[in-house]
Amino acid sequence: MFLTKEDPRAQIKGSRDPLGIQPIWYRLGRHVIANLTTQSNSARGFTILLLGRYLTERLLDDGAIENEAVVDTFLHTEQIGAYVRHLQHGVEGDIRGIDRVRAKAQRSSRRIPIDSGAEGKILSDQKLYGLWGLFSSPARVSGLIEEGPIGTVADAHIFIETNYWPRLKEVYGSLSNLLCNGGLLNGTKPDAVFSAFSDILADQFTDEERAFYTEYLLDGIHVSPYPLKHQGLLVQLMRENISLNDTLGRNEFQRLRDLAKTKDEQLHRRLDQIVRAESVFAIAMVIFEYSLSLDGHSIADVQRSLSNRWGRVIPNIDTAKNTDILEEIKSIYTDIEIAVHFDQCQRALQDARFDDVLEILVAWNKLTQARRGSAPWLRINAQGRLDVRYRSPAQILPAAEELPNLWRYRYFLPSVQNIARQLTDEAA
Repeated sequence: MFLTKEDPRAQIKGSRDPLGIQPIWYRLGRHVIANLTTQSNSARGFTILLLGRYLTERLLDDGAIENEAVVDTFLHTEQIGAYVRHLQHGVEGDIRGIDRVRAKAQRSSRRIPIDSGAEGKILSDQKLYGLWGLFSSPARVSGLIEEGPIGTVADAHIFIETNYWPRLKEVYGSLSNLLCNGGLLNGTKPDAVFSAFSDILADQFTDEERAFYTEYLLDGIHVSPYPLKHQGLLVQLMRENISLNDTLGRNEFQRLRDLAKTKDEQLHRRLDQIVRAESVFAIAMVIFEYSLSLDGHSIADVQRSLSNRWGRVIPNIDTAKNTDILEEIKSIYTDIEIAVHFDQCQRALQDARFDDVLEILVAWNKLTQARRGSAPWLRINAQGRLDVRYRSPAQILPAAEELPNLWRYRYFLPSVQNIARQLTDEAA
């Protein structure tokens, strides 16, 4: 399904991507944001990741743990960090496993189990779905950590020893026991371990922290194998020209694209590519999902419904310029079939031939599902009627005036937006 050079982080997990669009938007997004993922959207998440790897390495060097205990020790660090951030700083949204953290904290009278077993885990599979599984790869790409389960790069090591270790050193005896063996965390500020982590994981970042995380996470100047020289400019344009609190949509992407035109032609071109691609992806998915609620309806019914709702003009489709998107798609998949479906779809959309669009989407989904060894979600029977195999509730189609602003995929900018907001003085 993927060329060997395709980033494994883009591989489809599960079947909630019926047209195989995820690897495409992932590729387009990587041209503007090289390091972050949709899940790695917390600066303090990276703080805890670095602390976990630093402390685990120290304990291993001290002979306090064996190699087999490395992962458990890291998971204990993550648990402590999560409870401190929730109980002391009231954080909810960017804690991995917040539901269990909240529930365990409430029922334990602040005597909270730290353990790598079922009693302590804050996620069903904390190693896979927590910081270890979701933040390690972006941290490695950002140049913060190297291959292997412990430690950090030299600059990150110095940063930790300068900014965090002096506070942790004061409680290292009790902290190391909790990390190595598990136990109960006293979830109140007077507790020495809880207090030390509370100070380090404060909502407000120090000037040194802001500079460090901006350099590695936002500007991406240490990205391996090569940095995107325009990523820092994109972050600057976001900070100066759009709200860091609002949802990013077409208007925001177009504004960033236009602002980049006189500053960095490559960034302008990549953002324009995203805007054009999303014009096809968003409406294609609207039509496909709408069709999943129309079992037994004819293709003519779909054509009539969409024409009555939207008319004969679909905005923002630019088939002449989208040849670069076709080349991107061809570079992802091992054959040209997905690119052909994309091209056929955009041309049918441009002419508002919704009956043709539907037939193309059915073939597109069939191909995508076949690559996964699965059955298609939707078929057209011999009578020209929809045979829906994966039904969805009735869908409300967007109004015609909403079409110009349709936006569905993320392209990693929300993660940049979240971290930029967290690192600003206003966030504090």
